[in-house]
Amino acid sequence: MLFNGSDADVVLVSGEEDTTKSPPVHFKASPFFKALFELPQPTSSDTDQGLPTCLLQLIYPIPDPPVTCLDLDSLSALLSVACKYDVAAAASRIATILSQPQFVGTAPTRIYAIATRYEMEDLAKLASSYTLSIDIIDAPLCDDLKYITAYSYHRLLNLHRQRAKSALKLIQSAPPDSVKCVQCNGSTYSAFLHPQWWTEFQKRAAEQLAIRPTSEVIFGLEFLSEVVRACGCGRCAQSLLLGHDFLASLKADIDALPKTI
Repeated sequence: MLFNGSDADVVLVSGEEDTTKSPPVHFKASPFFKALFELPQPTSSDTDQGLPTCLLQLIYPIPDPPVTCLDLDSLSALLSVACKYDVAAAASRIATILSQPQFVGTAPTRIYAIATRYEMEDLAKLASSYTLSIDIIDAPLCDDLKYITAYSYHRLLNLHRQRAKSALKLIQSAPPDSVKCVQCNGSTYSAFLHPQWWTEFQKRAAEQLAIRPTSEVIFGLEFLSEVVRACGCGRCAQSLLLGHDFLASLKADIDALPKTI
């Protein structure tokens, strides 16, 4: 009979707290564990020693169990254990935790590497969208990156390259005729030229998008202020403000571009 070995070294007990209603059931593990426990054990760090407890917390049959090891190093190690022993429920729960902004928002490239290693496509897509806000070439190294495949890394690079290319195409379009500057376009000769702030915006935006293909930076107040100061026109600030609707529409077009692998 299964789980009834007479020489079992591990016994799991299951049952109601009130044993008068349902007597406890004893699951006696196979003698396999006897040899397993006799093997020399490597020296474990404090983090490693807490992993079994964390894994049990994730397996325990209650919704959204609390997990005590909530740092990224521990979660990465815990996911490795869960996948190794095919504990699907625990792996799914860890993926949900890693998708929280405190992790995917602060270490998107690392989360992407973890997700692709364990074939968690939904988490990989989410992490890839967060990488758009960082310079992935300059992302900090970590052990999880050792396991990323060339294919997965190329998918991420391709996302950045294609999105930057599409965004650049959008900002190379001309603003509407209503976006003019009274100083830049004040003469007959310059009436049909673009305001100087727009030319400066295009140049600086192209530089930023090549690194981080997202609208977050190039439509921020700090960036736009630098554009106005650098363009050399004292009236371009007013022109930029009057072009608010055009800039908002341009931002929406960039935000609508594909943002995941």
